[in-house]
Amino acid sequence: MAITQNDLEMLKSEVMADTPDGGGLPTGIAVIDGVSNNLFPDVSDIDALEGRVRLRKVFPSVLTPSTDLLQASRVLITEIPSNPNASVFMFSATSFADRRTDAAEYMNSYTYPQESYRAYYQGKNYKGSYTFKFANQGEFVPVIGDVVKVTQLMQKQIPQSTPIGEVVYFQFLKVTDVLVETPDPQYAMRVVTLTIREPLQYDFGGELDTPELGQAFDIFSTRKNASLKFYGATKLSAPAIIGSEQVTLISSKLRIAPSGLSLDSQKVGVDLSRLPSDGLVDLVDVGDLVTITELKSMQLPTNAPNDTFDLGFERLSDVNLVDANDVRVSFDYLDIDLDAGTLQLNGMFDMSGYTAPLTAKYRIMDLAKVASISGQTVNLLNPITHNYTDAAVFSSMLVMGDMQARTFNVFSQKSWTKEFSDQLIGDRAEAQLQTANNPIVVTNRDAIEERWALVFTSATAFRIVGETVGEIGTGSTTTLTAPINPMTGYPYFTIPIAAWSTGWSAANVVRLNTEAAKNPVWFGSAIQQHQIDSLNTYDFTIGYHANIDRVRGAA
Repeated sequence: MAITQNDLEMLKSEVMADTPDGGGLPTGIAVIDGVSNNLFPDVSDIDALEGRVRLRKVFPSVLTPSTDLLQASRVLITEIPSNPNASVFMFSATSFADRRTDAAEYMNSYTYPQESYRAYYQGKNYKGSYTFKFANQGEFVPVIGDVVKVTQLMQKQIPQSTPIGEVVYFQFLKVTDVLVETPDPQYAMRVVTLTIREPLQYDFGGELDTPELGQAFDIFSTRKNASLKFYGATKLSAPAIIGSEQVTLISSKLRIAPSGLSLDSQKVGVDLSRLPSDGLVDLVDVGDLVTITELKSMQLPTNAPNDTFDLGFERLSDVNLVDANDVRVSFDYLDIDLDAGTLQLNGMFDMSGYTAPLTAKYRIMDLAKVASISGQTVNLLNPITHNYTDAAVFSSMLVMGDMQARTFNVFSQKSWTKEFSDQLIGDRAEAQLQTANNPIVVTNRDAIEERWALVFTSATAFRIVGETVGEIGTGSTTTLTAPINPMTGYPYFTIPIAAWSTGWSAANVVRLNTEAAKNPVWFGSAIQQHQIDSLNTYDFTIGYHANIDRVRGAA
């Protein structure tokens, strides 16, 4: 059975909050279209004054009770906030079950350590100070604008503590001023005092190693992490016409953090010392896949079953129908031909559940690849196929690719080492799972990305353990193995009884991996310092697209 629009949902993660444990595994709860604050809370007056970065994790998912393949899935931001002090961005999760701490560290890794240099503290640099003082022989002296990483090394051996010479803690410092002194040429040392953007989070320094030199430590130069990728959107600054291979943007930059005076990383929610001083990154790179999209609407003059409407544009990307209260009409009642640009209320449609008038909201969209970028002008490898006004939105797409649940890497080993290795550890077990003719069953709706271990406690009984979810139950070779996913109410996977051979013994383990038809994505909201007003909103729209039937609802 083909995948339809109704089978595609954005699922919330376990914890939708800006707490360290935010994010995690997918739930069965969808991010409902058109509902305010479904991802982020309202911007408070304190957030507006202090600046803020909020992060939320969602899972674009395929919810079919099958393993039908969804091709070319992608997410994009199709409408941006009208408030110029608000920005929305997104990036791929670091892992299927990662948390907000992991997402924040991904952002913070915009700056990462490069070369290390030996240096010496000149006395103690106290927590809360906006200066940092050290000495070296001049091989590395930071300049204004640099970011450096400084470390505190363990000096005394304390039972059950960090070994001598190991890093106890560290901090990244953004340099706003530099003072260099040479107090005693006899030692060829330079004393460097750095003024830094944010205060020290710890005490750095300690006992003297020698009368001339303070405690030794390592200071690192840093560089920009070119592998990081953020996605977002902006408006066109001028209309674009059919056949054009060029569009002009309001901005080719994307805000991922606030910039300004007196910002506090702890309050903002990310390490501002490691992010660009202006809070901006490139919105688009050469080779990116991008979209130009514009929202249109048409109020339907009638609402009877089998009424058909020409929406006035061909090759639409999506169509939604809402009533006067913005309640969305189910796709079960609609026959939509995206290529022809037509909408029909099918024979099952019943207006009694809705309030007139009905309004069709639909998008024209072009998909393109970036050839080059010059300032705010983006040159495309292919011509656009619609006319766009300057209300159109230009988006860089986060391409997730094909999504399909599956099992793989099934093997058994003689004993369980508590390691979720994808290679055999030690000897193979005498018995093996017979999956060629008795395949393990998974569905797009229920499978998660996980490495599983079925650990035998006898010749027939075993424990079911997931690397992420932990121990979730027990099973037996004499019954169907179908551990329930509590988020969906259906099994994570099902192993037929016939798949079990004989010859199992206690301590044997079956290893198997499952892949999900769900792709974790982090969305971010960056709020600049500003005064809240009622004229502009913080609302935005996300698009979840893929290659599904272009004719929807037809038999």
